[in-house]
Amino acid sequence: MLTIDTPAPERPKRTAAIAGALALTGALAWLAITLGTVAYQARVVAMHNRRLQGMLAAKPLEAQVVAGLEAEGTMPRDIARTADEREALARRATPPRAHVLAPGATVAVTRAFVSGEMLYLVHFDATGTMVGFTLAGG
Repeated sequence: MLTIDTPAPERPKRTAAIAGALALTGALAWLAITLGTVAYQARVVAMHNRRLQGMLAAKPLEAQVVAGLEAEGTMPRDIARTADEREALARRATPPRAHVLAPGATVAVTRAFVSGEMLYLVHFDATGTMVGFTLAGG
């Protein structure tokens, strides 16, 4: 009887190809999620920055800022009038403390507000006029 020898399927090559495809798919999914997260965070920070830049351009008084932010649902948190109080505010922020403390070092009052996951540190001079702000993670 004549038999035809058929080669056995090459399982290791097939398994390696499937494993490689799964690894590549996982890596691409991770990359897409990471890029999406970075883009979303950039958009959120830009939105909050534009919001506060618009307020700063109008040079509002402290009472106007507080009333306006409260009306939009942004909650007031703390008031800092001394260096120790500013240090306490900086401990709640996610960037390095120097980034948070430096802009408020020369102002009379720094007020903290919470808007979503952002912490607004809004700076006012001795006359109560808004003179700057710092965005920080809350």
